[in-house]
Amino acid sequence: HDGTVGQCQVNGLAPMAWSPLGGGSLFRGDDERSKRVQTALGRIADSHSTTIDVIALAWLLHHPAKIIPVIGSNNLERIKKSVTSEHIKLSTQEWYALWEASEGCEVP
Repeated sequence: HDGTVGQCQVNGLAPMAWSPLGGGSLFRGDDERSKRVQTALGRIADSHSTTIDVIALAWLLHHPAKIIPVIGSNNLERIKKSVTSEHIKLSTQEWYALWEASEGCEVP
């Protein structure tokens, strides 16, 4: 929300998202925002027959700023699983549903 992603888009730069899954905190959080996001991720993951971490990465890859996720894992299985996010095609409605779950309100 500080304009960094927009500035990257204007200048044709792809921002990098370091540790986009928050070291797993995205999935362990029990605050209201985390619960909303976990619910939305779960619903969309079920519809794509995958897991919520793959959907979270797919959301970043679908972002118009062409965000590059840097997962920071040395676990080969986790890396292989993360790569499957490239093949997930989120609908515009799914993409916005995740953004709105994070914001806690409708995104115009």
